[in-house]
Amino acid sequence: MGYIWAIYGLYCLAPFNIGWHHSTSNSKEFYILYNKPYIRISPYLIGILAGWFYWKYSEQIRVAMTQLSVKRKIVMALPVWIVTFVIEYSVVFLIHDDIVKNIEQVKVREADAISYQSLYKVGWGIALSLQILLCQAGLGGPINKLLSWKGWVLLGRLTYGVYLVHFGVAQIMLNQIRHILYFNPNMEVAIIYLGILTMSYLWSAVLFTFVEQPLAFLEQLTYRKKTS
Repeated sequence: MGYIWAIYGLYCLAPFNIGWHHSTSNSKEFYILYNKPYIRISPYLIGILAGWFYWKYSEQIRVAMTQLSVKRKIVMALPVWIVTFVIEYSVVFLIHDDIVKNIEQVKVREADAISYQSLYKVGWGIALSLQILLCQAGLGGPINKLLSWKGWVLLGRLTYGVYLVHFGVAQIMLNQIRHILYFNPNMEVAIIYLGILTMSYLWSAVLFTFVEQPLAFLEQLTYRKKTS
């Protein structure tokens, strides 16, 4: 958070960068706030901390939940679900008006830019971690049933590969466009999004089949030899 505050104060950046258009934002914005891997470290650290917390206190949590009535469980869980959903909704949609101003080259308040960029990753990580902990504690209800669907297991194994290849897929697609692309909520953007998503999963499946799985198999063989 301190890094974000310093960068925004130094470069006077816009609240959110699109990356493919010129705006009132500093020209270095995309490389400072998007390309740097450490800019995304906060939700990962929050997730690791949440995982450690559940690993450490999972048994105590299960025992405590068995002693509560259904009504008390609802009273405890419902406010947390509402607050976390509001946080996630705000992270995605609260910045909409500022993005429109940025596209139209209307200067946005610097305080809004700094506050959003400093807090949205942290807020998203905390909200998502709390929701996962609620599900693990038996307070998820139908949401937990949806998230426990076995079909997510296959997609979950491909998500890291999607993360690795999606940017390249997007760049190839955008570099081949021969007309002006407007980032507005219309059918063209929806089709582009679905196309990039589908191609990213296909390439991720190829990587999983021919790279990740063979290496995991070799790792298992090596581990077995060392332990035998």
